[in-house]
Amino acid sequence: MEGWITVDHSVVAHFDPHWLRKLTLSLPVSGGDNDRRVMLIVQPRPKQSRPRGAVAGEFLDFTEACWLYLQSRISGSLQSPDPFVSSLAVLNAKVGRQRLRRMLTWELHPLTRSMLDFRMEAEQGARAHRALRSVV
Repeated sequence: MEGWITVDHSVVAHFDPHWLRKLTLSLPVSGGDNDRRVMLIVQPRPKQSRPRGAVAGEFLDFTEACWLYLQSRISGSLQSPDPFVSSLAVLNAKVGRQRLRRMLTWELHPLTRSMLDFRMEAEQGARAHRALRSVV
């Protein structure tokens, strides 16, 4: 089953399970207005070659990853090697700012890193909004 992760009306991850299992990432470049870095990650089946410019990687089918995320504890999901599972966990409201800050030092999949950056920006924006409301 095909799957997408969208942030602010932009698709950041697209999983295509068909002939060649591929994950296309379109991640924002920090500091750029609308600049995006596109990365193709493939998981070739036997006798399939990797397309030029693609990198090899392993990931679960999107539906399997969602099921695993729903059945796992947050701490296990955050440390999952699967980019979908760990990305969904980073976006979970149960994960606090302190844990997110600690994760900044972790070696993360590019999708998970992007979701962590998005979540940290959202946390800062929410904190600034609360501070502004308390002043007014």
